[in-house]
Amino acid sequence: SAAERYVSVDKIEAWNRFKAWREKRAGISDVKEQKLGIVEGKPFETPKGMQEFIKKHLKNNPGLKIFTSGDRKNLEIAGSYLGGVVNLFHGKANMHTFFHENAHRHKEMVYATKDKDFIKLWEKGEKLAVEWAKKNDTKWSYFKRKYGKDAAEEYLANKIASVATKFEKGGFGKLGQWFNTFFSQFKKVFMPK
Repeated sequence: SAAERYVSVDKIEAWNRFKAWREKRAGISDVKEQKLGIVEGKPFETPKGMQEFIKKHLKNNPGLKIFTSGDRKNLEIAGSYLGGVVNLFHGKANMHTFFHENAHRHKEMVYATKDKDFIKLWEKGEKLAVEWAKKNDTKWSYFKRKYGKDAAEEYLANKIASVATKFEKGGFGKLGQWFNTFFSQFKKVFMPK
């Protein structure tokens, strides 16, 4: 059940060992993180509010694992994604953070299908996101500076989160058309009736 998949990461020693191993062996750059400068909206007001939101979205996201943490050392990030696990930080994360990190999961799921057309569709989304950002968004330079080679993926994840949380509505031109096409295809592949 959804409630059984929710657990506070601070209580899991294995997760803490994994984080240490990841930093030492895998390199922290493998983790997709939402920097605080791109978080839209206010954080969840209470850990309980975050937990209720998570329970609701676990039902709609088969296979998703979410950890929450009160780790105040990570002042620069609101959430992270690595290997199928979304980590949300109390006092920083909000709905936008969840949808941003879940977008990284979507990319991972697309590539796992090994379907060339589906992969090309995702890559087209990243390309359209960059084109749109260069013309319409002054935050693009921030993304390039903060994320380097991952800027396109991070920017697209941010736009997906903005649309999902209704912080932004329409006006994306070809990128908006891509959202409709991508999520229609995503549902066909991962949520067949």
